[in-house]
Amino acid sequence: ALVSAGISPIEALITHAATGQVPRETLQATRGYSDAEWGAGIAAAVTRGTVTTDGSFTATGSQQRQHIESITDVLGALPYQVLTDDEAESLRAIGRVVSARVVEAGLLPGRAERPAE
Repeated sequence: ALVSAGISPIEALITHAATGQVPRETLQATRGYSDAEWGAGIAAAVTRGTVTTDGSFTATGSQQRQHIESITDVLGALPYQVLTDDEAESLRAIGRVVSARVVEAGLLPGRAERPAE
């Protein structure tokens, strides 16, 4: 959905930060973006009309984010519809183990804590 909307990876993170769900500092650090790169991403998103210079949503940006989230929810759910409840839980358990190992190995810059299990 992000690709079809022409949104770059850093702009996707900027709009994620604009939701208030995850602080900019966390997203920037865990993805390894410099302040200059983040600033260039903000400038691109401002030009697109999705955020203001302080990184908060414009009305257009908020609507676009909601639309993309709706599409992602639908498309993301499709592969799991063939799983039983037990198979889905098994897959989630495997994902939690993999996530914990990635964090423990230090593969996410700026992220030292373990994910919730």
